[in-house]
Amino acid sequence: MPHRVDEVDKRILYYLGLDARNTATTDIADEMDVTPATIRNRIHQLEEQDILRGYLADIDYKSIDGYVTYQFICTAPIPDRFQLGQSAREISGVVSVRELMSGSANLMITVVGAGTDDINKIAANLSDLGLQIEDESVIEASTIRHTIHSVQKTSRRVHH
Repeated sequence: MPHRVDEVDKRILYYLGLDARNTATTDIADEMDVTPATIRNRIHQLEEQDILRGYLADIDYKSIDGYVTYQFICTAPIPDRFQLGQSAREISGVVSVRELMSGSANLMITVVGAGTDDINKIAANLSDLGLQIEDESVIEASTIRHTIHSVQKTSRRVHH
């Protein structure tokens, strides 16, 4: 049975998406008028249900001397898309794989390497999997926001 995400869960996801490292359960608990233990239990449930799948570091690879980040747009046969995406994740240098709901250009693969030789090796490995590389670009900059805009900070506390 799928977990039903309520307002408390949405608030937890909002705050963890903003800054998982510095989010205190007490802050969320105070806002939602529940105990910190409730927030910890909810986080555990969200992890068990695979809704909260991890806590990611936002790394600026460009600041590491010599490193380059590339975006490969690939096509995988629809029946094999998921498995090929999983296999691509295993390639050294692959930092993210996104599956798109399209017939072609249905995998976006972000890779990081120490120069063009590394990137070329990763591209060859992707091709060896059976992926067709449709396009590739150097990523100049990237920002990640893991929060849902509609779940913005609003107090739900009821005062008696």
